[in-house]
Amino acid sequence: MAVSEEEYKLKFFVDKGFVRKKCRVCNAAFWTLDESREVCGDSPCQEYEFIGRELKANVDVSSIRRLFLGFFEGKDHRILKPYPVVARWRDDIYLTIASIAVFQPFVTEGIVPPPANPLVISQPCIRLVDIDNVGLTAGRHLTIFEMGGHHAFNYPGEEVYWKEETVEYCHEFLTNLVGIDEKSITYKEDFWVGGGNAGPDVEVCVDGLELATLVFMCLKVVDEEKYVPMPVKVVDTGYGIERFTWFLTGKPTAFHAIYGNLINDVAVNAGLEVPDEELLSRVARASALMRVERGKTLEELRRELSSVTKIPLEVLEREVAPFEMVSALVDHSKCIAFMLSDGVVPSNVGEGYLARLVIRRGLRLCNLLRLEEGYLKRLVNIQLNLWSDFYPKLLEAKKAIDEILDLEEEKFKLLVSRGRSFILKALKELKGKSLPLDSLLQLYDSHGLPPELVKEEAENLGVKLQVPGNFYGLVARLHQQTRASKAQPEYDVRGLPPTKALYYEDQHQLVFEAKVLKSGEGYVILDQTCFYPRGGGQDSDRGLLLHGDLRVEVVDAVKVGDVVVHVINGKIPEGVRVKGEVNAERRLGLTRHHSATHVLLEAIRRVIGVHAWQSGAQKWPDRAHIDITHYKQLSPQELETIENLANNVVFKNLPVKTYFLGRRKAEDTYGLEIYQGGVVPGKDVRIVEVEGWNAQACGGTHVSSTGEIGLIKVVKVDRIQDGILRFEFKAGRAALDYVRELEKQMYSTAQVLESSVDQVPYAASKLKLEVKQLRKEVEKLKSRVMESLMPSIRERYRRGEQIIDVELVDVDYDDMIALAEKAVREMSEAVLLLLSRRADNSLLTVACGPKAIEKGFEANRVASEIVQVAGGKAGGKRDIAKGIVEDLNKVKEKIKELNLKLL
Repeated sequence: MAVSEEEYKLKFFVDKGFVRKKCRVCNAAFWTLDESREVCGDSPCQEYEFIGRELKANVDVSSIRRLFLGFFEGKDHRILKPYPVVARWRDDIYLTIASIAVFQPFVTEGIVPPPANPLVISQPCIRLVDIDNVGLTAGRHLTIFEMGGHHAFNYPGEEVYWKEETVEYCHEFLTNLVGIDEKSITYKEDFWVGGGNAGPDVEVCVDGLELATLVFMCLKVVDEEKYVPMPVKVVDTGYGIERFTWFLTGKPTAFHAIYGNLINDVAVNAGLEVPDEELLSRVARASALMRVERGKTLEELRRELSSVTKIPLEVLEREVAPFEMVSALVDHSKCIAFMLSDGVVPSNVGEGYLARLVIRRGLRLCNLLRLEEGYLKRLVNIQLNLWSDFYPKLLEAKKAIDEILDLEEEKFKLLVSRGRSFILKALKELKGKSLPLDSLLQLYDSHGLPPELVKEEAENLGVKLQVPGNFYGLVARLHQQTRASKAQPEYDVRGLPPTKALYYEDQHQLVFEAKVLKSGEGYVILDQTCFYPRGGGQDSDRGLLLHGDLRVEVVDAVKVGDVVVHVINGKIPEGVRVKGEVNAERRLGLTRHHSATHVLLEAIRRVIGVHAWQSGAQKWPDRAHIDITHYKQLSPQELETIENLANNVVFKNLPVKTYFLGRRKAEDTYGLEIYQGGVVPGKDVRIVEVEGWNAQACGGTHVSSTGEIGLIKVVKVDRIQDGILRFEFKAGRAALDYVRELEKQMYSTAQVLESSVDQVPYAASKLKLEVKQLRKEVEKLKSRVMESLMPSIRERYRRGEQIIDVELVDVDYDDMIALAEKAVREMSEAVLLLLSRRADNSLLTVACGPKAIEKGFEANRVASEIVQVAGGKAGGKRDIAKGIVEDLNKVKEKIKELNLKLL
């Protein structure tokens, strides 16, 4: 978007004597006190001139964080605690990618007031779209970083501060606290877009490094080309806490500044010689000039760096490249520590997919560096301890994190060992050709196969393959958008007022009167209703609408915006008054199951850990299920404990309260755990609180006390996908009916076993043992029967028959194969054809002895020829094959034909 120069021509710049110039490299406009300056001060227009120059001693990430927060606290900003790296308050992104993401969309849209105004925060952020560049650019790219943000929210008539003060604060921080010569500071003009908002910004650069971005967010993005003014003008700043640390220490790379001795320790563990700091400094300075363009291969980037630095390519590959891998591994281990500690469970969807991407890239780096098994887990544990002073939550999930990483490493090892077959299948038709990028992405996306492994196999097969330098970033980009889906309204509700929700005013009210505001084909819209519409995984109420002698069934209710649409069997005139009657038994079943879901969820989390998050739920009148993130199957003991905990809550008859709270107050009071069922829109949040147990944001119908739920019975727990367990359960009368049905089945089983009910387990065990013994006897008899066929087969072979066919009745494949293998071991020139007749078709087994194969007979080919004429299907190897045939007479004709060929 073209922005006027006046947007950036601040009084602060003019009064201080800044001049506006154009960068001779990138042509961007920038402001500087150095009239002789020709470049904007940002990479890739300028080298990193700060490397090798220590501006402050004893500086680390923690001290810079304290310096930043303390400065703005002194400017009357309230310090906020950091939010999680998983953006569970958003329905458009999975991960917190910037400090402003904490306040989008509710605060920035003016729906909810900010927690303080102005405020300051040091927010851990994760961005994976540039994951491939981590390590290559000396620290310009990180997967995880702290963004120091001071924010002001300016409402009409209530301005806190805007552009002038924002730039002045930044300049004071850089010069007075950090100690930077103001002549080396440039303010580069740009336009920022993100999270549905936009605005002009200035990038604050010093000696080749962008240290901060100051965004003046004032526009809402309607589409790619259209912007409209925001109701709130927001100061959105991002100070790179790690970048300031790097800048002040002058270390060769940001990784040295962030992690200190840990970088060299990992290098030593990998058996590497720690590279000379002067060599790394030369590479780092020059890396600022590299345009890490998406799509370039790693080899191309290395050649470009060699050309810029004049360092031989073999030196870069031998001494620098392994150290870059070490840097990436250490960075990834911190990212993993934060993601898993915030409750992410690796899976194949959502944030779980992104976590697995980082974990598997970390494991691949461990393999390439020849580090011992379990090293990634060890490194993640170091990170948990390293950052726990400011982020104490990191250590709370240590046990679960260890178990997750052990499981993920085992899965990765299995994947690599089995994955070569998938690779070979994808490559076998491509000899001399190139593997398309889409196919390479598919091999990772569907099978988790690292591109480096695919490339190794491709080279062995003579297939051309170039792995783009941003491969993992492309994968991350495919999965960074969330599950949010915007359903298109099926009904036109324009111009209609919000439907008054009587089901919230009194959940026990099931009869009401209302006016028909709109009537269409198969639906009506009322001014008020007791019918709960489908939402939050709860099925809708059903019942009747009455008008005079007219009785119309309500079969569904859906919400479109703030309007409830009643789906009906029939037609009701517009403008009349109707009486509504909600089906009481259905409502009670739905209500019990919804409240039971809340109770059961908390029991699950208390038993298996706070990493367990609801990923889906559905409630019907007679049953419900809840999907939970968890990395392994439950033990019977864990399930029993969960069920007991949930039912103890029922027995205590705890009060269940429903009330509306302002979003900010709700989050401050109960935390982001209230969004277990997903993000709830609007300024106010409806809280369902089971007193002393848990609280969730929820719009469903609920009991008044837990005793009304009745018995909660978990019917089964299934792993519906990797990282997700589904708990199916019943509550109240449905649970009682289920238990009674089980009881009936138990009595029936007792009758069959001729046992009392309490002796059923003993009787069943005894029966199982007897069946096992009988099966052994049957196997012995079958073996004798099959053995009895050998004399006639031997006699036919002795008479000179090479193709020997044997017809059997109701013999299975295992016994046929055993007989066939024994026969051809003894009679090496024989071709044995076994046919087992069944009611609708026949089983076929073909076996060829070693000498028969030498003569040109192959079992799979013979079986294939037979089914071609007799119908059916077959497959196998040269020595043995099996199949199903449809026409036994044609099989016999084919056998005669084969015998004639031998004559």
